[in-house]
Amino acid sequence: MPTDRFILVWSIAWLLLAILAGSWALLLFLKNPRARRAPPTQYTGSAFDASPLSPRIARVRQDYLTALHARPHPMFHPKALLDAARESIARLPYFCRSQEDHDPSGENTGPNVPHGT
Repeated sequence: MPTDRFILVWSIAWLLLAILAGSWALLLFLKNPRARRAPPTQYTGSAFDASPLSPRIARVRQDYLTALHARPHPMFHPKALLDAARESIARLPYFCRSQEDHDPSGENTGPNVPHGT
């Protein structure tokens, strides 16, 4: 059965061996930085024919607003979505008046008061 001293010596030996191996691996890693980098990517260019765009570019340069309205713009935000966003933002505490805010007549005019009262 191994003694306590024997276990301590072997533990220290293994620890020193692990430190030595780690240091050697780190040294090799830091010594060769090119091995870490990926090789540069080679891009092959392709030609772009801009001749179909030339008339439109000329129209934009002459009169921007006319060229802007020449194409119909898609409706990105439906009215219901905008209304829902407006209501949710209006409910945020920053945009709500506190209960103490009153107008000079003494009635509370903040959004916290239900409509019709």
